[in-house]
Amino acid sequence: MGIFTKIKEKLQSFWTPYEVTYLGGYDAKALKESENPAARLAEWQAENEEQLAEILPRIRRNERGLLMLERFGKFPERKRVLLEQLARQYSTLRVQKQDAKHSHQEMQGYLSQSGELSYDDDLPRVLKLIEENELEFQKVQKDLSYLEGEKSALEYEFGRNQMGLMITRIVLYMMIIVSILGTIVLFLLSKRQDIFLPAVILILTVGFFGVWSIVFRRYFRSALDKNVKLQQRAVKLLNKVKLKYVRYRSLLDYEYQKFEINSSEALELRYEIFLNEKNQRRRYEDLEKQHRLVALDIAREMETMLPEKEEDLIDLFLQDSDYYANPGGCDKLRDRLIAEKEELRRRLQELENAGNVLAKMKTMLHL
Repeated sequence: MGIFTKIKEKLQSFWTPYEVTYLGGYDAKALKESENPAARLAEWQAENEEQLAEILPRIRRNERGLLMLERFGKFPERKRVLLEQLARQYSTLRVQKQDAKHSHQEMQGYLSQSGELSYDDDLPRVLKLIEENELEFQKVQKDLSYLEGEKSALEYEFGRNQMGLMITRIVLYMMIIVSILGTIVLFLLSKRQDIFLPAVILILTVGFFGVWSIVFRRYFRSALDKNVKLQQRAVKLLNKVKLKYVRYRSLLDYEYQKFEINSSEALELRYEIFLNEKNQRRRYEDLEKQHRLVALDIAREMETMLPEKEEDLIDLFLQDSDYYANPGGCDKLRDRLIAEKEELRRRLQELENAGNVLAKMKTMLHL
């Protein structure tokens, strides 16, 4: 018997029943072996109490919601129809108010990125100023482009006139050389043969090209003088236009950097967003007022039908107005509340059992 007893004790040392190790989902063995079992157990109890404190208001709200359904079902038919209409208005206004609030916040968030600015006073004036500067800047750009093109054309024409002047100089020098050489040759030939016809041809040729060179030389000189004056005029105008270009470019860059934009269209779009944000804010405030007025109408109608101790049911009616506003909504709300009630009861039972288990563990571990 002694041998079997030792074997049994040995086996029990390797195996601990699940019920002993885990109590209500809590690891009792790990708790006992931890460095500070009391602190660990107190932490579990605090979590359990926190969950209980969270679920009890939900149970209370569920019970009051079912009571509201019961009271609503006992209202007179005329009163129920009136409350359904008010609930429908309340739900519609709530959706519209949320949409207006979302649009307002979205536009407000966009505008907040542009820094502080008095849009009503400053922005229209600044927008008009930027548009005028942009219009003038476009004119200056066109003038600058035209003058640069004219200057380039004058420089090209100046080069052609210089080339023509050089050609006339070469032709003139060639005629002088030809006339000298021709005179020498004719003088040498005059002793042996008649040189009348070659002399006439030489005179006519040299005379024609000489006159041509002189005429076109005067033309090219005159064209060069005129071209120089036109280039000087173009340079003066170009310098004036460049000064205007730099002035308007600096003004626009300053305004663009100040408002973090790249054109007046962007600032105009921002101003439109500001106006829309302003309208959405007004719309939200109007909807908020209408929403409160409808809530007051509902409260006024229900106060006459509910006992004084049940006036908190009005808030539940407003919270569940979407159900009361639609046909068959009360049945859907009742089904939801009943299912929620069963789930909350089950969860409450679990938490209460867990609390009892923790209390037993505290007693068992002598903490």
